[in-house]
Amino acid sequence: MGKHEENADGEIYSVIPPLELPQFQPRIPGHLMEKLHLRDREMLTTMNVMAQHQDWVTPQFLLLHKFVREQELRIQKLERWRMILVSKWSLFAYLVLACVPFLLSKLFEKLWK
Repeated sequence: MGKHEENADGEIYSVIPPLELPQFQPRIPGHLMEKLHLRDREMLTTMNVMAQHQDWVTPQFLLLHKFVREQELRIQKLERWRMILVSKWSLFAYLVLACVPFLLSKLFEKLWK
């Protein structure tokens, strides 16, 4: 995902708002709760709030899981590139390529004299 921006000071900040847990209130009509004992009302109220919480948590968890998978894939790709760039033959090729401009300049100096 990598959702971020820079402010005027050059600081990087996330454009994803912080996660805030909503306050859940029981949604059981009062006329249904009137005839129940206090213990049953408390249990039903608690179960209702827990069900609302579960309904809110599930999509948040799925979104988080998607984000974690995307980040894992990015890390694997970066690790693959790192392994390629750090291998012995890559280092040898870097050294050769770094020396080529110097060697070519010396060769041209000798040819032009």
